[in-house]
Amino acid sequence: MAEEDAAREGAQLYVRSGGEARKKQIEERAAEKGLDLNVICFKKEPLDEALQRFLQARKFDLENTLKCIEDAIRWRSENASNIWYEQTGSVDLTALHCLTTNEKFTKYHVCLMEELQDKYAESTELFQRTINKTLSILDLRGLTMAKLNSDTLNFVKCVAEVDSNNYPETMGKMLIINAPAIFQVTWKMIKGFLDPRTVSKIEIFGDEKSWKARLAELVEQDQLPAELGGTGPPCLSLENPFTEKEMASGTSVEEVLSVKSGDFITYRFFTRPAGNITFKLVFKPTANAQEPVELVPSRAFTEAECSNGSVVSGTVDCPADGEIQAVWEHPNWWSRTLLYRVFKEEAKKA
Repeated sequence: MAEEDAAREGAQLYVRSGGEARKKQIEERAAEKGLDLNVICFKKEPLDEALQRFLQARKFDLENTLKCIEDAIRWRSENASNIWYEQTGSVDLTALHCLTTNEKFTKYHVCLMEELQDKYAESTELFQRTINKTLSILDLRGLTMAKLNSDTLNFVKCVAEVDSNNYPETMGKMLIINAPAIFQVTWKMIKGFLDPRTVSKIEIFGDEKSWKARLAELVEQDQLPAELGGTGPPCLSLENPFTEKEMASGTSVEEVLSVKSGDFITYRFFTRPAGNITFKLVFKPTANAQEPVELVPSRAFTEAECSNGSVVSGTVDCPADGEIQAVWEHPNWWSRTLLYRVFKEEAKKA
């Protein structure tokens, strides 16, 4: 199996590079600094295996490995979590950025990596040997050039950095399947911020026949879902959690929220196919004597500002109790689709 070969290769490299001596040096230095090395271990993973991962990821350089371990311990004290939280998004990456930010989505990725430790522990107990690597399958079916924007690349870079620094040597192999021709251009950029050792574990396939044959070599058929040519159960379907409205010429869309003083209102929207749209955010106070106020004055957003990977977003705070109205108007002839999300974060009590 590929995983066993990777483990054997890692063990041989560990011996050739003086891993045992380096491990003892790390333990001594950690004791001097009062560091608890067990923090870097996955659940039920022996300390020796964890140290081997970190040493191997930093090419057995003692100082670099120590720094990586110290940073990982500090990072885990601030970020590690066993809480699973999932907000299913769309394969439309532009829409995903309407729902959340790269920073928050990276934290979601951290939650997945922490949950993965439970799977490592279960497999380790089942097979009676340490399992701390995965086979990742990334399906790029439906990927277009419009989705390969700077936000997407920045997210990939953030995740790669988090994994390299805090979950080193956990990827046994990755298969990127159904990769369109345009991905080769993006891949050249992505390789630039990946460790060469990580790049060597990644295989890219364009046609279905080739990746199915490769998967058959690596994974038993009953362990693969039907979508990947296996005999296992199919994957769950995804639903769009954001609002999508068709707009004809001269029509408008309105979203209303009740708010309290100090609440924060965040809005994100874009159109497809490409086209301009007018937007405003109006606050209507509960007190009838007060006039409505445009917290975001009416403005026509151009095609370049709200289409083709560009998202309009902003946050405002509510001056008093009342009602928020988000209004979009379509001024032109051609119909288009508006995708939007408007949500509030309640003011924190003192």
